[in-house]
Order: sequence, then C-alpha cells, then structure tokens
Amino acid sequence: MKLACQIIQCAGLISLAAASAFSQTPTSGAVLTINGSVGSVSVIRNIYDSQIHTGTVITVGTNCGTGDAAYKTDAYVLQGGSPTGCDPGDPFETSQGTGTATISGTGYSFTVTTVYTYGPKCNTNGNICVGTAGGGPDTGFLTITNNSGSFVGTITLSGTSAISGAPWCPPSGNALDTFTGTLAATQSWTGALSVDSSNCGGFNADQKLTITAGSTTKFPFGNDAYEITPFNSAPGDQLVVRPVPVPQNLFILPPSSPFLGQNCIPYADTSAPLGAIGGPNPVCLELQVTCPSSGCSDSGNFLYQAQADYTIDPVSLPNGIGGPAFLGQHSVPCPTVGFNLNIFLSYTADPTKGTGGGTGSCYVATYSPTTPTVAPGGTVTQQTFVGFQAPVVNCSAVPCVRQSIQAGSAIPEKWQTLDLSGQPVTDLNLCTDNTFASCTGHWVFAGYQFLSCANDASSSSILDDNLAGNSGLQNLAGGNYQVNWKTQKSFKGSCATPVFVFYTGFYSFDVAEFQFK
Repeated sequence: MKLACQIIQCAGLISLAAASAFSQTPTSGAVLTINGSVGSVSVIRNIYDSQIHTGTVITVGTNCGTGDAAYKTDAYVLQGGSPTGCDPGDPFETSQGTGTATISGTGYSFTVTTVYTYGPKCNTNGNICVGTAGGGPDTGFLTITNNSGSFVGTITLSGTSAISGAPWCPPSGNALDTFTGTLAATQSWTGALSVDSSNCGGFNADQKLTITAGSTTKFPFGNDAYEITPFNSAPGDQLVVRPVPVPQNLFILPPSSPFLGQNCIPYADTSAPLGAIGGPNPVCLELQVTCPSSGCSDSGNFLYQAQADYTIDPVSLPNGIGGPAFLGQHSVPCPTVGFNLNIFLSYTADPTKGTGGGTGSCYVATYSPTTPTVAPGGTVTQQTFVGFQAPVVNCSAVPCVRQSIQAGSAIPEKWQTLDLSGQPVTDLNLCTDNTFASCTGHWVFAGYQFLSCANDASSSSILDDNLAGNSGLQNLAGGNYQVNWKTQKSFKGSCATPVFVFYTGFYSFDVAEFQFK
C-alpha cells in the first residue's frame, strides 16, 4: 500500500540553529537540481545523494568508527557510501555498485545513476577526472539521462563538504558542477563533486529560499517536500531547510521522553527499495528548518503554516501507521532525540493529507507501533484548540478578514482546550511569561502581536494580554476557558492578532484579527 501523507503545522518564532559539525552525524548528501522545462511543462525538481539507491544495504568499512558503522545504507554513493562522511577506504567505496533513481512527472522523465570509480572517467565539463583501474584517486560521478522530450534549462550537482581544498576536495568546501542549455531526448550529462569525494568529510546541501507572507514556498527533495506559508514574516525573509536521513533503528527516545514508544516514520525515498539485498532498511527524515542570521530582518520572529509531504516506506510499513504524532524540538540541529513537543493535530491516509501544529528547528513525523493502523481514507484528528467563540469572528482564510474593534474596549476570548486524545483539559493555568521559561503544568499564555495593516507582516514581538479587571483565566468547565483582553486607546489605527501558546508547544495564531478604530 502506498501512503502519501502531508503533515501541516501552525507554528511561530522559528528558532535559529547551526548545522551540526559533530562526527557520526548523517549528512543530507549532495543535491541534484533540475530547473527548466520540457516543451510547455515546467520542471523544478531536487534529489539528494541519500535518495539514490544501489539496492544493496551495506555497513560502512572498517576505516570508520563504530558510531559511523551504525548507519547502514544503500545510498550516498557520491561520498563513498558513508552517511556520516567518514572515509571508508577505496575497496569499500568502489564496490558499492550503481545507485539509481527516476525523476518523473506529467510530460517528463529522467534517469539518475551514481557510481564511485577509479575510472578512467571524467565529468561532462571535463574538469574532474580519475585515471585507470587500480590506481588512485577515485571519486563519485552522477549521470542524468533525459527520457522525455528536449529539456531546456539548468542541471546542477552541488553540496558543501566538511573538508575543503586541494588536492582532493572542492575549494572552500563548495562543490558546484552545472550544465545550462538543451539536453535532447536520450542525451546525458555527468557531474562530479571533487577529485576524491569520499575524502571530504561528507556533503550537505541546504535549500535557501525567500519566503513571502501569505504565499507558499516549496522546498522539494525527491518525491518529498517541505512547504511553508508564513503569516506575518517581514519582506525579504529567508529560510534554510536541510533534510537529514536517520535510520529508524537509531531513533531511540530516552526513557524520560514524554513520547517514549513512538517510532519515526520511514520515507520511501530514503529507505532501501523492495527486494534490496540486506534490506529492509527503513530510514526516516528529520527536517532542520532555520532562519539565517543574514536572511531574517525580524530574527525569525514570525508565525507560519507548514506542510511536510512524504510517502511512507511500503517495505517496512506496508499497512500504513497508527497513533501518528509530529515531534519537535527548538534551537537544535538534526538529528536529535530530545524532542519535547508533539505538534500533531491530524492525519489522513487517503492517501493525501494530514495536519499538525507547532514550532521548532528540528521536526520528525512519528507513529505508535502498538496502535491500529489508519485505514486508507481514514482520518485521525487531534484538535487541541477549539475557538474562538462568539462574539469574536474567526478567520476562514489567510489573510484574515479583520474585525473592527473600538480601541480601549475589552475583547472576550473564549475557547476550548482538548488533550491529544480529544478529552477536555480542565486544569489550565495562566502563564504570563512570554519566554515560557517559568511556565509549569498545563499552562496557556494569552498574548497578541501587532501586525502591519497593509500586508499582515509582524510589527512587534508577542506581547502579554492586559487582562480586563484582573479577571485572569476563567475556567468555564468542560475544558472551556475565557480571558478578557483589555485593549488600549493607543491601539487606535493599528491591527493585531491574538496569539495563544500552550504547554504542548502548540501556537494558536491568526484565528482572528482586529483593526482598532
């Protein structure tokens, strides 16, 4: 059964996180980017070295440490077969076999192959060559063949290595081999990263794109993708996304984890294919999402809706999943086992959609192996925030239709809070710390954020509500609550949205917008 899923998350305050430089950490692998057209069909696709498979699952050579050897794979041919970038030694590197993948869509199809060889072989551009069999150096080559009509555009193989410079690795660690022009039907192009790509500490390939408030930006990798629609980001903001493969057997949550018992969901693109020698080898994908210090004028202080698209590995999970969750952790690189948030809201095995909510720098989709699987077309919903209730008018689209409010008046904000099993949470307490550091128990922070009335961009940090008459948090029973937001006369002419943050890590934002008169 092929299950393609989408997990949507509502989140805020993207936390900056540096890419991990520790050893024994898997890399994303280099990326092949195709950007152009076949006839009238636009082709914008990426595929990573970690998604191109030989069909033979192997353990990295004895030159690497025991930690590195724990990452079994049938991918990463371009960096010598090591997910972590250690140098496994020439005999291992050149015996991997050929990696293959197909990139296709309506109106186009490309075959991708990867090999690691002594040669003799050169890339198409002729600037990276290896010599005769039995003599070094050796390196990895990627060949893309056009199986469709004439392609016009750019094809690029790129990545950043941990080790840089002569004689074996790319200058400054930035490998770039590219072709621009026409690739006719049946024609091929071959690219390479360096003269000895297994000796460069592994390659990562981040995708950095500019995001726009109210618009969706897609970060593709193979047949998977991360999509984000920012709600109130500043003009010119950018995001960096790195997909980090992690073998399912190495995703072990600590005994203290509130999510103990959850397994990560292996993706079809990162896992060994059906019939692989030494398989199955289920590999999950953690998404590291960061805001570059030079790319966010608001330091990443914005709210957004995001979506992770993936196809579940049909070899290890032929019947789908049950007990889905979406775990996150802030301000950390991937991979991590310290997930402290479950930002999941719903999952649909139709096989198209699922939804969730939260924030963070590292995300992973998980499931419970002891829970019955969701039948095709079935939906599991976990709605933790139900609101707002009258008289507040809820938004039905992005951007919101704003409710006109007299500046200085009190706004009654009523909602219901449910736990992840759909039961009312009856013991919420109000936290007034907008850093959330001192929040304890089942807490809720009730705040707001000023917006630009022109384009919904954030124009302030998240501020505390000024609660009318010191009424605080009113418990109305059955998981129903109310706070009364006492607005200020100085708000006149401005716009704002309520922002509620819960102990689960869930952010409720843009449920309503107000314009003060």
